[in-house]
Amino acid sequence: MKRYLKVGRDIIVGSGFAAKHWSGAIVFSADAIYVSPNLRLESAANGDDSGTASAGFMMRLLFGVDVPISIPPSNPKPEWMSHLTDVMNLSEAVTKHADWPLKRKKRAVIIIQRADVATIKKVRGRIVVTAHGNTYRLGLKLFGRSNAVRAIREMGWDV
Repeated sequence: MKRYLKVGRDIIVGSGFAAKHWSGAIVFSADAIYVSPNLRLESAANGDDSGTASAGFMMRLLFGVDVPISIPPSNPKPEWMSHLTDVMNLSEAVTKHADWPLKRKKRAVIIIQRADVATIKKVRGRIVVTAHGNTYRLGLKLFGRSNAVRAIREMGWDV
């Protein structure tokens, strides 16, 4: 059995208009879930998501100017941000392990410790996790979903 398993790439944190939509790696281990959007730490901490990137691109395309587009931060700061770190800040026992799937060094990662998970369930093609007062909808890969769910269960997760 693998120690770390990459299970998907579609990440939604929160709900409604304040939800963050990212593509990135979702890595399960027996101890934690590592949610790693394809962003640097600074961009994730600023609240950037795929919608802000698209809006900025459209403004450049339509008006020819580089207008910073950002969604104003909601008050208070979302709880998931306090669990946000850079992959480089993880211990070498994690990042140097042969099964660790993330090769890029500079990227954000939200660490969801197993003890922090209130609920976890499979809903269609997603694993829905409630932790840190947020809902994480983690999309499974299109092919091999049943193998991924089986491996997650073998790691001790009650999905």
